[in-house]
Amino acid sequence: MKKRITEWLFGKQTFGVSLVLKSGEDWKVDLVEIERSRKEIKIVDKGEAIRTTEDLWAKLPAHAKISLNLSGAGILIKEVDTDQLEHGIANILPNVKPEEFIFQTLNLKNDKSVVAMMRKDLLSSIVKEFSQRNIWVIDLCLGPVGIQIIGSLFANNTEQIHLPGMKLGIEEGGFTHFKKSEERYSGYYSVAKEDLQWNQLLPFAAAVSSVATVHTKNQADEIATISKEFFARQVLRKGGFLALMLLFLMVLINFVVFDSLRGKQAQLSSQVETGKNLLIKLDALRNNFSQKEDFLKKSGLNKSSRLSFYADRLAADLPSDVRLTLMEINPMIKKIRKGKEINFGSGLIMVKGETMHPLELNRWIQNLKTEKWVAKLDKQEYLLKQKNKPAEFVIEISVQ
Repeated sequence: MKKRITEWLFGKQTFGVSLVLKSGEDWKVDLVEIERSRKEIKIVDKGEAIRTTEDLWAKLPAHAKISLNLSGAGILIKEVDTDQLEHGIANILPNVKPEEFIFQTLNLKNDKSVVAMMRKDLLSSIVKEFSQRNIWVIDLCLGPVGIQIIGSLFANNTEQIHLPGMKLGIEEGGFTHFKKSEERYSGYYSVAKEDLQWNQLLPFAAAVSSVATVHTKNQADEIATISKEFFARQVLRKGGFLALMLLFLMVLINFVVFDSLRGKQAQLSSQVETGKNLLIKLDALRNNFSQKEDFLKKSGLNKSSRLSFYADRLAADLPSDVRLTLMEINPMIKKIRKGKEINFGSGLIMVKGETMHPLELNRWIQNLKTEKWVAKLDKQEYLLKQKNKPAEFVIEISVQ
């Protein structure tokens, strides 16, 4: 084939597969296998014996990469004005949801374009058939879209191209018009000095498209993901032997270096042991410091003391008939138990006292509630144990 094709292609081998979908029937299959050898691209197999999916599964080896062309049932192909595409596919088919479809375009002359589209869920079901057989679909063309990549390779005397279910007019490598047609073509097309039947054009174009250095068609995210996974797998597989060699070389170098440093090991071992002991002590000190710091945070002792302030404010309006017996700042919430963590009520003040005048106590409590440093009084207890004896009270204050 001509040298200019080799400038567009990379890779060594790929399969182009064309499927004509039929509702409720087996797919019609065509296949072309191409291979790059030195500076030439050659067709290895034109797939004359392949017509059904069973033939296809038998032909394709495990982990083969293919470029897929889809047409037939479920593929909508329509000629539109190119200007309509500027506003998206919804401008052409207003009742569809663009996010549910994959669409591609083929530019024609005279400001016309061919739009080919299909539902993403239909594409997923087709790709799944190949994935279940460990076959990698790395590229996708819809309808006649893929043919544009080989348009310039047709013989100069070609005026019309027959494809399954359609016809394309061609002039100087560009396409002039599109028409749906069930007409069959019995001749051959000369494409870069290769003779191809009409049903071999789409799979050949798909195969060329998959290894082209420039892709201009809109590609499905699912196909793009599979393509990346395939080439990543190829890199890993082909680089496996090189990686093993590099690993062996690294091990050998490490052994030589290790052997040369064995004399220094004894000299440094005592220093390492000393450093290890110091690290153990450092860890112990850090742990001790962390425990004490945690204790201070939970007890509230790490904050500036406001003991005198709280005592002063509590006594500022204290009635003479009310006597305070205890004030605890950040009191323990639970009793101390062996082996259990001590919990403190941070931001709390526990006040205990006694009085024989509950009205005076209530007035003092109401005044406390108006203090700015008091958030709320969470707990109030009043206990009269004996008649004509002072009653005991407990107040729990949450501070701001």
